[in-house]
Amino acid sequence: MTQTHLEIALKELATLHRTHAELSVFCPFPDDVKRQHLAPYSIPAAELFAMQDGLDASAYPDLRDALRGLGSDMLWRETYKDSDTVRTS
Repeated sequence: MTQTHLEIALKELATLHRTHAELSVFCPFPDDVKRQHLAPYSIPAAELFAMQDGLDASAYPDLRDALRGLGSDMLWRETYKDSDTVRTS
């Protein structure tokens, strides 16, 4: 059976969490993550993420690929849209 992008992403994130003390000490990795059927909502950041070539040197290629594969199905947030944390250059 072929794994979905979500299954791969969760497996890779769990491994990353388990193998990095800073993460595992901060909080346990959730064991109750479930797929939710939501209408995708894309913002310009979604396209930037998909085109980000700096990710090609990633130490986590399976996670990178899974997240890119999920990109068009995500409910992207605009949390920092009008804040000072957004760079416009």
